[in-house]
This record gives sequence, C-alpha cells and structure tokens, in this order.
Amino acid sequence: MFFVPTPGFMILAATACGAVLVSRLLWRRRSLPGGKTLSLLMVAVSGWVLVSALEAGSVARTAKVVWSTLEYVGSGTTAVLFLVFALRYCGYKIRSRSRWSVLLIIGPAVNVVIAATNSVHGLLWTGFSPGPAGSNMLVYHHGPLYVVALIILFAYLFPGTCLLIRTAFRKSIVQRRQASAILLSAAAPWIGALVYSLELPFLEGVNLVPMSFALSGLVLSTSIAGLRHFDVIPVARDALVESMDDAVFVLDTDHRIIDVNPAACALLRIDNRVIGQPVQDALHAWPQIAKFGAQTDVSQCELTLCEDPPRAIDIRTAPILRARGTVRKGQLVVLRDITKRLLAQREASETNEQLRRKISRIEALQVELREQSIRDMLTGLFNRRYLEECLPRELFKADRLGQSLSVILFDLDGFKKLNDSQGHHAGDDVLRAIGTTLFTTAGEGDIPCRYGGDEFIVILPDTSQEGAILRAETLRKEIGKPSIPDFLSVSFGIASFPNHGETADQLLRAADRALYVAKDAGKNRVCTA
Repeated sequence: MFFVPTPGFMILAATACGAVLVSRLLWRRRSLPGGKTLSLLMVAVSGWVLVSALEAGSVARTAKVVWSTLEYVGSGTTAVLFLVFALRYCGYKIRSRSRWSVLLIIGPAVNVVIAATNSVHGLLWTGFSPGPAGSNMLVYHHGPLYVVALIILFAYLFPGTCLLIRTAFRKSIVQRRQASAILLSAAAPWIGALVYSLELPFLEGVNLVPMSFALSGLVLSTSIAGLRHFDVIPVARDALVESMDDAVFVLDTDHRIIDVNPAACALLRIDNRVIGQPVQDALHAWPQIAKFGAQTDVSQCELTLCEDPPRAIDIRTAPILRARGTVRKGQLVVLRDITKRLLAQREASETNEQLRRKISRIEALQVELREQSIRDMLTGLFNRRYLEECLPRELFKADRLGQSLSVILFDLDGFKKLNDSQGHHAGDDVLRAIGTTLFTTAGEGDIPCRYGGDEFIVILPDTSQEGAILRAETLRKEIGKPSIPDFLSVSFGIASFPNHGETADQLLRAADRALYVAKDAGKNRVCTA
C-alpha cells in the first residue's frame, strides 16, 4: 500500500479545501489594498497544506521526502506573499516587476535548493527514522541547514508581523475595529510554529504551520468580506503627512520640535536637525511663527514674513490631547503659504475696481448721451424730440388722474429782423437769454422745450387754462426785460387738455392756432385756443 488516509491527512486536506474557498471569497474583494495579494496568499497556503497532506498520507519514504521538498516551495511562496500583503496593507507600494520583487524571492529559492539537494549534502535532513509503530509517519532528523531555512522563512514573517501589529496599535476609530483581526492573523503563524516545534503526541502527523497560515487568512477574510471591517483602509503616516502640501510640525509640552514634514522644511528652509530643539531656537529667523506656534490653544492667524519678496503665511495651531481629551501632550502647528492666493485676490480686487470705474464711466456717458439727445445745445432746454416723447406720457398721466394739462407755445416777433440787422450771433444770444428766463421762472413740474427756431413750448402738468394764462403773462414780462432788444416782442398761444384736445397733436395744433390769433391781434400778447 502506497497511501493511507490518516487523520492527519484528513485534517490537512480539509484545511486545503477551506483555504481554496477563502481565496475565492477574497478574490471578489481584491479591489481593497492588499486584497489581491491576500487571495494569492491563500492559494499558496492551500498548495502548501495539500502537499503536507500528501506527505502525511504517503507510506514510502521516498515519496514523503519528495512531498517534504515541495513543502518548501509552498512555505517560501506563502512567506513572500505574507510580507507583500503586510506592506501593501500598510500603504507601501511594491511593484511586481521591480528590483525589490526579485530580491524577495531569493530567500525562498535558497530554501528550495537546500531541500532539493539534501541527498548530496545531507545538511537539511541528516537522516530518517520510522515513526511510532502502526503509523506511516517518518521522523526527520534536522541538520544545521534546517536552522538556516527557518531563519530565512521567519526573516519574511517577522517584518510582516511587525507591520501588521504596528498598524493594529494605532488609535484611530477605524483601526480599533481592525486591531483584533490583525493581531490574531499575525500571531497565528508564530503560535503554529511554536506548537509544531513542541512535537506534541496528540498532533503527530499534523503540520500546524501551514494550517496556522490558513487560520490567518480565514480571520482576515472574515473581517474583509464578512464583517466588512476593512472597507476603510488606514492610511500610513508617511503617505499622509509626508506628502502633504501644508507644512506641519509638532511640539511637545516643553515647546520642542518633535516632528516635522518635508513641506515645513521647504517652507521654513530648515531640515530634520531641528527635531529636539526648542521652537524659539529652531525658528529664530521667524520669531512670529515661533511665538504663535507655541500657544497652547486652538488659534489661527495670517502672518507676513519680511522677505524679498514678502510671503504671507496662514498658521493654525491645535493642542494634541491624550485619549480622553483631558491631558495635553503637545501642539500641532500647520502652516500654509497663501501668498499666491492673496496676490490673486488683490489682482481680482484691482480688476473689479477697474471694472467698476469703467462701468461708472459708461453709465455717466450713457447719461450724458441721453442728455445730449434730449437737450437743445444752444439754450439747454429740452428739444423737440423730448417734447414728442414727453407730451403723450403727461397727457396719459393727466387723463388717468383726472387732471388738467396746458401747453404754452410762443415765438419772437421780429426775430428775422434781428438776425438780418445784427447777425445770427445776436439772435443766438437772445435765444440763450430766453432759455435762461424759462429756467429761472419755471415752476415745479414745468417742462420747457425749444420747439424749433425761435419757437418755444412749456408743458404745464396739472395746470388749468387760467393758470396757464397767468404763467404766460409772467413769461411775457420777464422776456421783455433789457436783455432783449426793444423792437422784439413775444406772442403766446395757450391750449388746455381736455378742452382743446385729447392728443398731443390736437393740443399742439390748438396752441399754434391761438399763437397766430395773438399775432393777428397785434402781437406781444397772450391768446387761448
């Protein structure tokens, strides 16, 4: 008989099957940091356990030695993947084609060569003897290279275990949930190796080392896929603080610098030698930062460093407290160079101010253009364009409010004689004088306009015909003062809404007829429609 399904074989075979199932489960969660490596680790464990099972069930010594040699392939692969998983889980990047990945396989390869060439040197297994009567066990007598093989194997397990334990003892809320799983998974291989080395009678034929790795994978897979503890992976301190753009340094309770990141070294032009120095000494070139950073409460301010060119710094401080938040352990200081931001804000402010001035200028020009479009350039009165725009609006308002509205139309008698005898400049002077008179004598709400040539119109909102007559008589007397030549006189025509017309055109025609009545009656008088 060449093979016997011993209890040891059955246990190891069942463990191998379990490792395969765990690997398949982990592969579904391979997107998590280290998930793919952990899945491959369980594949290696399943192969290692399966070879151990075959060794436990084999009867012939030659077959047992072959399977034991192949176990070094499984153990070496498992050790390498365990270390790679720990590195990736803790935030370190290991590329499959890098120089380090090649170096990682050197140790396991040496172990495989030692086992494969044992028949030549006999330094791994110095001899073999049958196991207890009635069993198919084979006792291996270990030589000096066995110790070397163990040292190589644990040279991979030890740093990986240290990384996982260090991660487990971090104090973040996320990491507390993961601590128990990490500690158990890291301790299992060591416990398995210790128990296996004791060679306990009731565990004869059972290799606990690969089974302990299977237990580690089972615990981690339960946390990852079952309890979902690892959906949020902790970030290594180096990946967080060292790569920050903000400058960070930490002070102890005696205001000594105990940590500093590269951004702080670059910003303040210092190096790691400041660690352990009092902040006042380390930052003597920046006394403002040193003084503010030594404060013991939460605070924030902006400082300007007197450099060429000056730099603006936003500085924030916060106390570092113990777990219960009652005892102060130190001070965290975060610096940020905000020079570019302030310059951008200043440029934006200047640009906005220039834009505001341009808008104000444009608005002023619009007002000026509006005034020019509705004003007569010679007299400063409203022009005919504005009259045609304004009169219909005032009529609509008067009609809606039930009020009267009157217009006074007048022109100069003998104005052509003035232009012919004294020139147009003299006529312009008279027209300007009339414009001034209309401005100085205008009542509240009156709208004086130059209708064209020597004709003028005054719109009188909320004014009856009688009020318009009094207003026209006042104008006639004022215009007749010494500023106007004696041979000139003024004739007035008055029309009122709604008695003489309901539209602007009707009202102006009525006022024009009244003006000609005044001229026919001898000029220099006021007539109504």
